[in-house]
Amino acid sequence: MKQILTPEVRTWLYGVISAALAIIAAYGLISADEVPLWLTLAAALLGLTGSTVATAYRPTKHPDPDLE
Repeated sequence: MKQILTPEVRTWLYGVISAALAIIAAYGLISADEVPLWLTLAAALLGLTGSTVATAYRPTKHPDPDLE
C-alpha cells in the first residue's frame, strides 16, 4: 500500500478531494461549514498532517539523482 500512496499521489488525491468538496458544497449537498471537517478527515486518512502543510510541503525526489 505504501508504494501506491506515494507522497505525489497523496498530494494529488488531496487536491482532487478538495476540489470535489468545493463542488459538493456549491451544489448544497454539504454545508460550507462541513468542508473543513471533511478535509481534515481526508488528510488523516491520507496520512497528511494538515490542509496547508499537505499541499505546501511534501517529500520530493532530489533534483540531482546522484545524491540520492
